[in-house]
Amino acid sequence: MKRFRIIQAAADGVPELLLYGEVGDSMWGDAFSARQVNQALVELGERPLLRVRLNSPGGDAFEGIAIHNLLKAHPAKVEVVVDGVALSAASIIAMGGDVIAMAENALMMIHDPWTIAVGGAEDMRATADQLDLVSQALAKTYVRRSGQDMATVTQMMAAETWFGADDAMRLGFADQIVEQQTVEPTVTAAHLARFRHAPVEKIAALSDTTPPRWTQVPADRPGLAKAQPRSQADAADHKQDIMEFNTIIKALDLADTADEKTILAAIGKLAARANLARDYEQLTGKVGAESLGVVRAWHSASEKVEQLEADNAKLALANDRRDFDALKAEGKTGKKLTPATAEHFEARFVAAAGKGAGADVVAELRGFLAVAPQVLPPQPHEQPQNGGDVAELTHDGKTWTELRPMERHRLNNDNPDLYTAMRQAAQG
Repeated sequence: MKRFRIIQAAADGVPELLLYGEVGDSMWGDAFSARQVNQALVELGERPLLRVRLNSPGGDAFEGIAIHNLLKAHPAKVEVVVDGVALSAASIIAMGGDVIAMAENALMMIHDPWTIAVGGAEDMRATADQLDLVSQALAKTYVRRSGQDMATVTQMMAAETWFGADDAMRLGFADQIVEQQTVEPTVTAAHLARFRHAPVEKIAALSDTTPPRWTQVPADRPGLAKAQPRSQADAADHKQDIMEFNTIIKALDLADTADEKTILAAIGKLAARANLARDYEQLTGKVGAESLGVVRAWHSASEKVEQLEADNAKLALANDRRDFDALKAEGKTGKKLTPATAEHFEARFVAAAGKGAGADVVAELRGFLAVAPQVLPPQPHEQPQNGGDVAELTHDGKTWTELRPMERHRLNNDNPDLYTAMRQAAQG
């Protein structure tokens, strides 16, 4: 039975789109993509009603979001029927229906997204941030369709919540319950390994075969749960599966007790390295080890450039500090910098230098000193001899006593140091 296909007219005359299998690419079996769904919708054309039959263990969250949006944008009234399971990304697809129906024995599950990441600490932090964004996008879709509040939905996702048809209807994740039926198995041991609270018996009861194949843990392989085969054909499948897993484990240089999650993680790392190698080849125009050599040469040159940039930054900082200190000394000698103003510029310089912008404060101080009046009162050793008068400080050509109250107020706002110095000199 082809798991992804278009049925132009079902028994009741309604065209159906059958979505059985994983969402997006799969290493484990049949799958369907947003591109296929889009092509199918185009092929079906304009219809008043479209039925989407869903039986999927989930998969790629981005593919699920894209398919959800395709269904929401379709002009037809879209009826989604969960024949078996709508787990993870498949539950997002289900939310795209104008009407969501579930078979009496069907299951739905929502959870926080997860992924496999390769890299350093910054890569891990970036991946976690991306997962948070995806989780928020999924939660908004569930909230909009179910009517539940955001806090409730995010709690359900964090707990990996499974719904039967009754609970899904009660919580707003489904609108109708239809007759119970038997469907093709789509959930495998690899899928179950991703989930924490999978109701194994309920999943197995959905089909008349034995999905998932692993429901109990054998003594010789704790990581791979295995059900008893019902027939000779199942027994042959059992033997073949064990051989395949043994081969995979040996090829990946894993321990004999490796479970599905460990195998998936190892395969994910290999895939990431293969993709990186292809990127290197495309970037350098070289193939194989030659491309790696080019990248390593670039990396070595980059390290030297980074060191040179760091040295230049240190030299620039030292030059800025020298220029700044010289200007400060000039300002104090020229009686244009009070201690408070000097302290103000010092704090600005330290903050700016930490960001590589110390030269900006040096330029600002130079401009200030170019136009600032002498605001420091004469020092004791500069007092006129023989009781002569101290020359009065002026602002706009006026002494303190000549300034009007409004002019003094404006001076206090514009140049508080000169304001204080003039007032103190006038008061004796």
